Amino acid sequence: MPNANADGFIGGGQVDYNFQWSGNIVVGAEADFQGAAIRGSGGFIGFFSVPGPIGRPSNVVSAVNHQKSVDWLGTVRGRIGYLVTPSLLAYATSGLAYGGVTANVAIAQGWGGPGNGGRLLTTGAAGYFSDTRVGWTVGDGFEWMFAPNWSTKVEYLYYDLGTSVWNSSAAASFALVPRFGPFIDAIGVVSQTRFDGHIVRAGVNYHLNWGASPTIASY
Repeated sequence: MPNANADGFIGGGQVDYNFQWSGNIVVGAEADFQGAAIRGSGGFIGFFSVPGPIGRPSNVVSAVNHQKSVDWLGTVRGRIGYLVTPSLLAYATSGLAYGGVTANVAIAQGWGGPGNGGRLLTTGAAGYFSDTRVGWTVGDGFEWMFAPNWSTKVEYLYYDLGTSVWNSSAAASFALVPRFGPFIDAIGVVSQTRFDGHIVRAGVNYHLNWGASPTIASY
């Protein structure tokens, strides 16, 4: 299967709760959800030879195209941080990731050579996969309180929604080859795709604080 390196963008929102546990240590929990346009595709063309009757091989050319996407993504995470200054928090985070994914594959083959009596035969297969996947995520970031009740953050996350395996539709072609009679060519394809990636994102947060003083440690 060809590689399908994906890239794109995401956008959404989050809610969280944080507590200044001891001194400069801040612990909390966060949930977010975003739409995504993360797409990738790949392909290759390969050639091989198949032994045929009385030393007359068939030559086969295969072309494969593969696409995958993450259509939406959410996380539920814990995080722990350290107040580098009263208004700057450095933190690490990890937890659950989930998302909607799709993938498809198209395969075409051409058979020729002496084993086919000089005829060119063609066949192909196609497959489609769609699912909601659950995995994990880990990352880190910085959050800076730039005004009372307002902060901005920059965050890196790695997410892994696992590997999906699915069967593509089988396809066959039939031809009457001179001297050797009927010829049937059939292929059945099993496809495999991994849904993981790296996210770098920035955001702006408003802190309710519930009456606490407007510092990053109080949100």
